[in-house]
Amino acid sequence: MRRIGPDAWAGLAMLAGCVVVGAPVLFGAGETRVPRLLWALLFAAPLMALVTAAVLEDAGTVAAWAAYAAAVVLSWAVVLTASGAGWLPILLVFVAAVSGYLVPVWAGAAVVASASATTCPPTRTWRRRSSAWCRRSSPTPSAMPRRRRCSSPSTTPPTAPYG
Repeated sequence: MRRIGPDAWAGLAMLAGCVVVGAPVLFGAGETRVPRLLWALLFAAPLMALVTAAVLEDAGTVAAWAAYAAAVVLSWAVVLTASGAGWLPILLVFVAAVSGYLVPVWAGAAVVASASATTCPPTRTWRRRSSAWCRRSSPTPSAMPRRRRCSSPSTTPPTAPYG
């Protein structure tokens, strides 16, 4: 009987994490933009594509890459069709994490960049005004009048840009 290695256990834990993240929407706690049964099938599709990519990893790179590409596209479809997603965008992070095992570095970097751009959008922007740093809550330049100064200027820049 073959032993299950640590990589396989880590993959199973990640798969369980994906199911836990989607469970609230599956059981009706979140809204979907498509019928719930169709969303459940769509939710199962990237998980099956990830399992397929992991199984085909040793067999051939083209088949594993194709399965991984399907998992990426399907995970985006899952997140976009769940309107009250909650923690569901973490599914994109899980899929991006698998890229280190299956695809070249450039493809993994593209998947990680797309996942991080959607799961970690900036909530505040910082802008330098004369010698003071100004924080504004809206990312659009038109939200702040041109001649307005900061109400509480400081001489040092912020430590975290998205704090």
